[in-house]
Amino acid sequence: MHNQFPDPAARASSLSTDEVHLTQIVRFLKNGWRWIAGTTVLGLALGLALAFMIEPKFVASATLQMALVAKDPVESPGTLAENLKLPGYYSRETIAACGLDGAARPRDALARGLKPSVNKNAPYVTIYYESTDGDEAERCIRKVVEHIRGKQEQLAKSALESYQVQLANSRKRLEELDHLRADLAQKADSALAGSGAAASSTGFLLSALAATNETSKELQTEIFHLERLLGPLYTKQTEATSGIDTQRNGKTLIRLIALIGLTTFGLFFGILSLLLRHVWRKYA
Repeated sequence: MHNQFPDPAARASSLSTDEVHLTQIVRFLKNGWRWIAGTTVLGLALGLALAFMIEPKFVASATLQMALVAKDPVESPGTLAENLKLPGYYSRETIAACGLDGAARPRDALARGLKPSVNKNAPYVTIYYESTDGDEAERCIRKVVEHIRGKQEQLAKSALESYQVQLANSRKRLEELDHLRADLAQKADSALAGSGAAASSTGFLLSALAATNETSKELQTEIFHLERLLGPLYTKQTEATSGIDTQRNGKTLIRLIALIGLTTFGLFFGILSLLLRHVWRKYA
C-alpha cells in the first residue's frame, strides 16, 4: 500500500533547505541594508524636491447669464462661447488683468485659458481661469465679465432704445388722452344740463368719451407691460449668476503620489541593484 506519510529524512532535508534560503535572505539584507537605505532616502529626497516643484494652482470661475432686453437675450450662449474663443475679442486691459502682458501671444493664451462651456440645461456660459496667484485668477475673471458686459451693452443698445421710445410715445399718447377725456367729460356734463342743440350732442359726446376711456385703458395696459419688460427682472446686464468662485486646485494628491512613488522606486531600485550585483559576482 502507498505510504501517505512523507519520509522523515526528506522532510528534514526540505526544512534544512528552507532554513538555508531564509539565512541567505537575512544575510543579503544585513550586508546591503546601507545601500537599500541610501537609495530609499535618495528616492525620498527626489520625491520631496518634485513635490515642492509642483506649484499650487488656483482656479477662478464664473457662470454668466446673458444680458437681457425685454426678456430676450442680446446674444445666444453659444455665440458668446464662440466669441470667447477668438483672440481678437479681448482688450489690452483684460490681457493685463490676467497677467499675460509678457506672453508671446497673450490674446491666444487667454482665449485658450478661459475654456468657455455652454450649460446644456440653462442659457448660461461658464468660464475658468487658472493661475498660481489666486488674486490674479479672480481679477482676470472679474475683468473678463466686465469686458463681456460692455460688449453686450453695445448689442443691447438699439433694442433698448427702441423699447424706450415706444414707452415714451405711449406715455405721451396717454397724457394727451387724459386731457381729451377731461374735455369730453366737461362738455358731456354741460350738454346733459343744457337743452336744444347742446342736449342733442350728448349722445355723441358720451360715445366719444367711452371710446376714449377704452383707448386709455389699452394704453395703460401697454405701458404697464412695457415698464415690466424694461424693469430689472427682464432687462438686465450680463452678470455672474453666483458671483466668482476661486478654489485651490487639488495638487496635494499629486504631490503625495510623487513622494510615495519615488520613495518606493528608491527602495526597489536598491534591492534590485543588490540582487544584480550578487548574481554578477556569483556567475562572472
